[in-house]
Formats: sequence, C-alpha cells, structure tokens
Amino acid sequence: MRKPLTARWAVFFRILFIAYFKERLSLIFSRRSIKIFKRMEMDKIDEKSNDGIEWENYCEKILRLKYSRKSFFTIPHEDRGDHGLEFFTRDGTIFQCYKPNGPCSMEEHKKKIQKKINDDLKKLDQYKNEIIQLLDGTVINEWVLLTPEIRTKDLIKYCNKKAKETIQKNIPYIDNKAFHVKIETDNSFPEEKIRANRIRESEINVEVQPIPKDEMESWKISNANFHQNLHNKCSKISTPPDQLIDEIIERYLVLEDLTDAYRDEFPDLYVEVSRIASDNLTVLKNDSLFSKVLPNDTVSLLLKKNRENLTRITQKISENNLEAFAIGFISKWLAECKMDFAIK
Repeated sequence: MRKPLTARWAVFFRILFIAYFKERLSLIFSRRSIKIFKRMEMDKIDEKSNDGIEWENYCEKILRLKYSRKSFFTIPHEDRGDHGLEFFTRDGTIFQCYKPNGPCSMEEHKKKIQKKINDDLKKLDQYKNEIIQLLDGTVINEWVLLTPEIRTKDLIKYCNKKAKETIQKNIPYIDNKAFHVKIETDNSFPEEKIRANRIRESEINVEVQPIPKDEMESWKISNANFHQNLHNKCSKISTPPDQLIDEIIERYLVLEDLTDAYRDEFPDLYVEVSRIASDNLTVLKNDSLFSKVLPNDTVSLLLKKNRENLTRITQKISENNLEAFAIGFISKWLAECKMDFAIK
C-alpha cells in the first residue's frame, strides 16, 4: 500500500534536513580545520620570524662572550632541525632562544612560551640517539630558554613541572639528579649583554700583525703544493714572480689570523664574509664560461667585487679588516686551487 501524501512529504523533508545538516557539519569542521592549520602555520612563522632570528643571533653573541670557543657549540637548524638544542656548553647546559612575534596579551605570551618549552623538551627524548652523538660525552644538567622578558611567575612553575616530566623519561645523556629547566633573559648575562650591544653598534677592528719573514719561508716548505700553485699562477701575472708570490703568501697568512679571530669572536660575521667571498668567486667562474679574461683582469675583477660586496655588510667593519678580507680570499684561492689560472 502506498503511503499517504503527507507521510511521503514528511519523509522527503526529513531526508532533505539530514542532508542539509550533514553539509553544515562538514562546513563547520572544514572551517575549524582551516583555522587550526592557519594557527599551526602562524606558530611556525612566529617561531622563525625575522625578529626571532635576530634574537637568536644576539643570544649567540652573548653566550660566545660568556663561554670560550672550546666550551661553546652551535647546532645548525638548516639540516633537519636543531633537535631542541640551538647551543650547548661543555659544562652541561642546553640553550634555546625564542622571541614571540609581535605584541600579545599576558595569556597569549604564557601559552606561546609554554608551547616552545614543551615542544623542544619532547625533542630531547625523540632525537636522543642523534643528540648523544652531538654531545659526545657531555652530560646535561640544565636546559635554558632565553627570551626577551618573563611576564608571569606561572612560567617558572611550568619549568619545574616540565623538568620533572623530562627526568621521568630517563634520557641517557641527562643527569637526573641535577637536571632543571629555566627561563632567562639577557639580563642574566649583564657584562656580556653590554659587550654584545657595543659590538652591534660599534666598528669591528681586529689588529692584524705583520707576518715575519721566517714564518713565510716556513710556510713555503710546509705547503709545497700551494707554493707551486702560486708559482704557476703568479708567473702569468708578473715576471719574475718571486716578489708577487711573497706578497700573496703574506696576505694568505694574514687572512688565516683574521678569520681565526672572527670565527671565535664574531662567528656570524665570519660566516657572512666567507659566503660573500665564495659567491663572488662563483660569479666569476660563471662569467668565464662565456668570455676569456686575462689573468691580471681576473684578479682585478675579483678584488673589486670583494671590496664592493663586503662594504655592504650591515655590521661596521674597519677598512683595514675589509681590505685584508678582500685580498686575502683571493690569495687563498690562488694558493689552494689546483687548476691553472683560468677559472673553468
């Protein structure tokens, strides 16, 4: 028997209502998923914003001033992340740096800091096998988050809680009896803070000492292959080449002293200067694919390019140091490159 018309209409509207309700639910959850995804993306942007990178570089300056080169280690994050430790010291301290992006309320500030602490402490267990190899026997007794300000005492309580949770995981490289988690600002390092700010504002000049003649002669004996490279290339620039070779060796040894000093005291600058010199050489190599350049012109072009690009570095560097870098990296290429003078 066929259902009455009213009953059929009731069934129809019920089906229509269920379909509409399902569509609305799907839309709501879809929008919520998008919001969650956007929030996750904003967290990533927040953690690695320009301000965050600048803060990390500033913290590294402070910590390098606090600890000696032999006791302080930086973990590069470009290669599969830093595993929750940007820096560590031989006395057993892990340092992480974090600056929340933009102004935020007290509650937002607390949530962002807590999330950073929680996420990075989890990595200590998640990547423990790789971290053990990085630490190379160093036992960790302290994990410190460096941030511009501590706005609530709740964060101190949270650190104590997370320290206990981390200890319970029995991570092999952590000293369970001494381990604690702290949040600190640059005010914890007053002397180093002053010096780091002075470095950012003032001109950097490392005194370059003249290279003794006997040291240059010793270098020729100890680096016979490099000396031969210089002889082959300098012969195409100057005849006889002996005086030019001595000049190049002196610039080479000055560069070694200068880069050692910058690597220890101003590592971020050392990386930037080295990158510029390497990029300039790459450009010259590419240009040489399509044009022939005389040896003298090759060196002159590279020297000019080094001078121009090094002066564009934001941090002020003395003219003396800039010139030593500009000619020094050319001397390094002339000595160490096995190819003949032409860049191929």
